[in-house]
Amino acid sequence: MNFYYRSFLSATFEKLETAALFAVPFDLIGIMFSGIYLNLNSTNKYVAWIRYVSGFYYGTEAVSILQWDSITSIKCVKLPGVPCIKTGSEVLERFGFVDTHFYRNCVCLFIMYCVGHSIAFLMVVKRSRGTPVY
Repeated sequence: MNFYYRSFLSATFEKLETAALFAVPFDLIGIMFSGIYLNLNSTNKYVAWIRYVSGFYYGTEAVSILQWDSITSIKCVKLPGVPCIKTGSEVLERFGFVDTHFYRNCVCLFIMYCVGHSIAFLMVVKRSRGTPVY
């Protein structure tokens, strides 16, 4: 999902180890706030904004919408303490996703892709200015 900044990292840093050190915390925080491991409805409002800078969030929400939006009926099992979710839209709502955000997610992923690759191109140009080409 975070393909948009991988080219930026490879163009910015000379060593692979440095790029990996930068990428690991960004990936972990992005995955944590994507909605896979954390219910977005239970997120504190002071850190909820983090999801909007991660491609994982937009990708996870888009895939979840594709998966659950067409489900109109779910058999409900009556267990104590377990909520009865009857439709795919209720599943999306339960996990903090909005079914009308599919195209927004696609546009945001495309923008992240374009910005990341544009910055990577500028970094390649900057790094290659003083380097002789044979």
